[in-house]
Amino acid sequence: MIPKLQCANLDKLLYNFIWRKKPHKIRKNILTNKIEEGGLSVIDFSLFNEILKINWIKRFLKNPNSLWNIVPNFIFEKLGKITFLLQCPYSINRMPVKLSNFHKQALTYWSLLYKHNFSPHKCFIWNNMNIIYRNKTLFIENWFKHDILLVSQLLNNSNQILTYDDFTHKFNFQPPRKEFDIVTKAIPQGIITLLRNETVLDQFNKSLSSSVSINGLSFLDRKFNNKVIKNLLCAKSIPASRYKWSPLYENINWNRAWNNPHKFLITNKVKEISFKILHHYYPCNKIICKFIPTVDDKCSFCFMETETLDHLFYSCSYSSSLWNDIQDFINGQLGSNIHLSNF
Repeated sequence: MIPKLQCANLDKLLYNFIWRKKPHKIRKNILTNKIEEGGLSVIDFSLFNEILKINWIKRFLKNPNSLWNIVPNFIFEKLGKITFLLQCPYSINRMPVKLSNFHKQALTYWSLLYKHNFSPHKCFIWNNMNIIYRNKTLFIENWFKHDILLVSQLLNNSNQILTYDDFTHKFNFQPPRKEFDIVTKAIPQGIITLLRNETVLDQFNKSLSSSVSINGLSFLDRKFNNKVIKNLLCAKSIPASRYKWSPLYENINWNRAWNNPHKFLITNKVKEISFKILHHYYPCNKIICKFIPTVDDKCSFCFMETETLDHLFYSCSYSSSLWNDIQDFINGQLGSNIHLSNF
């Protein structure tokens, strides 16, 4: 288990190296994007720690009877086994069993990955953070073995909680009366009022026997790799520079814009400059004067207009002359008739 402080220190070392211990110009969640999304695919050690814990759950599901899984298997059996627990809207601090910090972290990161979209028809009785008795979630093994899983199963045709006699007749199961009262009284009235019918009950129960799926892909599938987990845990972040360049140039193919410097540019210095330009933080006078008031924001070459990135690299008369010379040189060497433009 990697402590959060250690993850933070590792991230700090890495990002200080990238920025050479200078102020960070781009947000961390942008740098962790893929190259075609404006990032550098930088490792986030905190995220890496989360992925390791989720992969432990995958290994546990694949081989629950392994020697290494005897203890966690014994613990999770008290909650209906791990496959059932992962589908429940649980609360770590309200579980009726004591978990190690490692297992708490693994289940916490799983809850970030697996979205429990609330539906009254699919509302579990067990391990449900909304159904509490003495500040703990409920799980009763005998009820679970009799396939009593959902709140909707405890309602009659009038959408009222079954009486004890009706319950025993319906499920051919007779738990202690006190146990029945504990379960039924723990169910919030709000959930009961949301329930309308139990037409999806059979279909949903069948899904419990299969493996856990996320976005239609089985969690145990080989295709469900670290890259998929990372994309699910991290919300896609759009670089702010896109909103600065888009008003100036229409129909920018951003996928090509981010990828081309890494495909065609040889030296890292040129790649670095391209990266700064695309992210709109190359140190032109308009940007510098915001931090150093004594700096004039006029162009360092023509001394006529404000030195923005667009002006410095394209609109300035000196820049335009340079691009025309490059264009003529390429056409002369290759015998072609290419035309360089800002589109």
